[in-house]
Amino acid sequence: MTATPAGPAAAIPATNAARAAADSGPAAARPASTAGPHTLAAMEWALRALDPLEPSPAAAGRAVMAVTHYLQGSVRLALSGEAADPRPSSEAGAPGAAWRNRLADTDLGAYPRPAALIDADTAAARGGRGWFMAGLELILAGVEAQAGC
Repeated sequence: MTATPAGPAAAIPATNAARAAADSGPAAARPASTAGPHTLAAMEWALRALDPLEPSPAAAGRAVMAVTHYLQGSVRLALSGEAADPRPSSEAGAPGAAWRNRLADTDLGAYPRPAALIDADTAAARGGRGWFMAGLELILAGVEAQAGC
């Protein structure tokens, strides 16, 4: 006969999958890797693009991750803005326009800094560049500065 554990965990029935993972050890509980040949090829390409800066492997990895996360976040922001307000806009895709649409009924008087940021988000305030390129240039300038260029 198997002993029954005491305490709160005893009240939670284990699923067959959880039991199998626990019985098979920690390796069986890990999800399958998503890093296939296409992901590795993209990483190789991005890391090779940094070769002229001669970063350490760790610095190159941080740079690639910063750009990757910026790209993914920008896509999510753009998609959430479209979902929130699908109407065409002269500032389509601009974070300030999306926030103005989402917060149209909100008094931003108690939040002067976010309000100023939202209102300033126009192409003129970014030197005529789109918000995405202005942000990407900022990240790349930081990568170059850390590399000592």
